[in-house]
Amino acid sequence: MATENFAEPILSFRELIDRFSPDSVNPDEILSFCHTTREGYATDIITKNYAKAMPCKVYLEDLVYFFYGKANYVIDKDEMASYTDDPPVCFIFNPNAVKEQMKRILPFDSGGYPRYEVKTGYTKDRYTYELPQLKHILGYIKLIYKTHERYMRGDVDMENLLLFKDVCIELEEMIKMYEKAAKGDLKAGKQLYTFEVQYGSNVAFEPSHIVIPYLYYTKPYWSKHFNARFPNILLEHYGEVEQFENYGQPLENFEYHSLMRKKVSEILNKTV
Repeated sequence: MATENFAEPILSFRELIDRFSPDSVNPDEILSFCHTTREGYATDIITKNYAKAMPCKVYLEDLVYFFYGKANYVIDKDEMASYTDDPPVCFIFNPNAVKEQMKRILPFDSGGYPRYEVKTGYTKDRYTYELPQLKHILGYIKLIYKTHERYMRGDVDMENLLLFKDVCIELEEMIKMYEKAAKGDLKAGKQLYTFEVQYGSNVAFEPSHIVIPYLYYTKPYWSKHFNARFPNILLEHYGEVEQFENYGQPLENFEYHSLMRKKVSEILNKTV
């Protein structure tokens, strides 16, 4: 019985994360954090030397959003067309640069939660860790994925979730959510398998990499002046071959996002 592993007969999701979290953590054990935006906001971050906490329509407060170890950014349908000539830029921060007080961790994207068809009353807050530490990220990993390698693949450790569902009622709904998604019965993308990390205040501009479309890399601002000003930040680009194959014309929005995710994944997988 799962309850034999614990002194308490039942546990909240947060208490279960605490049980899976180590006493301490070396930042080297943690993946990088990804903040995806657009060129206008990206250059504003560079100019101001910080990512500004912006109003969030989900939480009704100012937040800076990151995805843990992935760049699974979602485009709002009403903004999709504009991304054809305004493709995404991704800032990659190592854990030492963003280890100051996080506000929240969720095991999925908060904006997409209404699509996950979880029963009434099982709000996203039930799966959220408020004011977490880096060690709690490992708690999420160990509970839901077991390893970082599985997390990067989106390979849920269903056996582990089933083992503890009798002591943590939230796991029943989480298991249903993953099972529906696996069958294709849920309107869920890669964001379902990506941890969202929120900050409630400005985040200093200290990325290890910036990933931009080749469309931008051809601009002197990026390829010449940015590199000269920030020689310790690795500037990576995506879509060079695809743009040439498209006779130098801009790509479609979905192509930009797919290529960006692929490039970020290549960079981050080297650290796993």
